[in-house]
Amino acid sequence: VQAKFDCMYGFQLDILDIDPDFILGKLERKRKEILAKLKAEGILANNKKLPSPIDFEHVIVICPKGSAGQGDFRREADDLESRGLCSFSYITATFQGVNSSSSLQKAMQKANEMAEKKATQAIVIIRGGGATTDLSWLDDLALAKLICLSAKPVFTGLGHEKDRSVLDEVSNQSFDTPSK
Repeated sequence: VQAKFDCMYGFQLDILDIDPDFILGKLERKRKEILAKLKAEGILANNKKLPSPIDFEHVIVICPKGSAGQGDFRREADDLESRGLCSFSYITATFQGVNSSSSLQKAMQKANEMAEKKATQAIVIIRGGGATTDLSWLDDLALAKLICLSAKPVFTGLGHEKDRSVLDEVSNQSFDTPSK
């Protein structure tokens, strides 16, 4: 940091550099704690153990409203839907910020309820890339539990190839981009 005095604004403290290792280390510790809790409860691998569908007739997709990731996914999905090969239901949620946990939990609960009423082969959670700290909002114990306990296989396509979240670790299958 650098301190300076400005005649108009008074004292200022300018941040010149931040050590990202401090933040990233804290995020990694949180991930490990969540995975350890799920393992201790005996549910960590539940969704991975569900058989992956061979054919897809209906898929529920949870994504941020109007996101680039949703656009990438829909380019492929809309083609399948227009040919009558598969139908998709979309649920939007907030994936970043203080409201993301409750928004994503509500979306996952709604997806599970919809899947009980309509034959559904999978629930897909997608979000485009971003900074590691942006994606850290997805490292949420309550949401991870909902995925672990879902009766339907959950597929994730979150971020880019290098990005991993707790949701990727507990889902049936994870893909490195939403379009895959």
